[in-house]
Amino acid sequence: MVLKEDMQVPIPKPFDLAWFLAATMTFMSSVENAHVFFDNKIFMKIAKSRQLPSSIRIPKDMIPRSKEDTMHIKGLSVVTQEITVELMDWAHTAGTKITSTHHSGSENLSKDPVKRKSFWDGSKCEAPKVAKVTEAVSQAMTYDHLPWLTHSAKYAVYSAQVTTTSNKDLYKGLKAMTKKDPPSHFDFEMVYFSKEEQDARTAEEKIDLDMGSIFRGPQGLFPQLDGNGHVAKWNQELLYGGGFLARLVYEQEIRKVQEAWPTVNGVSVATADARVSASREKALYAMRYFMFQPSTPDANVARILQEAFFNCFDHSSNVHFPILTNSGIHNTKDVWEIHADFTSFMKMVPTQLPTSPGDPP
Repeated sequence: MVLKEDMQVPIPKPFDLAWFLAATMTFMSSVENAHVFFDNKIFMKIAKSRQLPSSIRIPKDMIPRSKEDTMHIKGLSVVTQEITVELMDWAHTAGTKITSTHHSGSENLSKDPVKRKSFWDGSKCEAPKVAKVTEAVSQAMTYDHLPWLTHSAKYAVYSAQVTTTSNKDLYKGLKAMTKKDPPSHFDFEMVYFSKEEQDARTAEEKIDLDMGSIFRGPQGLFPQLDGNGHVAKWNQELLYGGGFLARLVYEQEIRKVQEAWPTVNGVSVATADARVSASREKALYAMRYFMFQPSTPDANVARILQEAFFNCFDHSSNVHFPILTNSGIHNTKDVWEIHADFTSFMKMVPTQLPTSPGDPP
């Protein structure tokens, strides 16, 4: 493959390239397999499989259009997808260590993830030594059976079918900046890992503390929200789809917990049995999954997504927000703040759970 002129840089480290390709292939509708070679010897295989998508009805109390009426969500669907990555053992150990990326800080991060120090090794950081890699390859080839390591992940891909209606000023501004017409329709997709799959990724991180899971990134959105007013306005409207999908999945996951929660005479019970404990863990996972952390390099991305998450419901017909309490899932309007003076006699009143590090605020 011939790279563009601006991509003529040292090749990325094999493990880093693997997790980049695995993440990229998630949103490629027509790419199902990728093989990577070094000196005509294959050292990486990535395969993707998708089940048939299922349609989702747009909830009647969710607002399927952005704040300025630019983006309209016309349909929703979900599909289960699985990615399998096979790496030779030498390639598995050749990558950017988690410890180095965790302490590098975010103040100098490039807006383009491919240009970050941890991905393409530029002139200011040490590039992988070809001699060492060649030695590792020749060493691996002496085995009767090549030492392959396999990783797989299964997750849900939620999709919103979006149509656009730009006003004349926005349309002309976008066309002048991009030299083409703005898209009239597109799919906005979001990946959701179940608690079981996320637990598997956490286990991988614990097994390999240096490299972590092959499915750890790259992650995040990098839309331009500053500079040209038309592009920034379009991207702000675009992010509404992200907040909308996040709220849709949150409502689905938290309602599943509510339906599975043990009850007595129709009332959720606050016991310590296995079923309640499992339901509580799944609810906490859903709430943590949709906590909006500060985004970098632009903090406005997380702010806009969070606003869309809470504002995509028609509050005139629905003022409920389901959360985990001491007695199952309840809407916030029915939940009381915990107070030590009242706990002795307020046994059946839903109250907030005591917080611990990592819990939603």
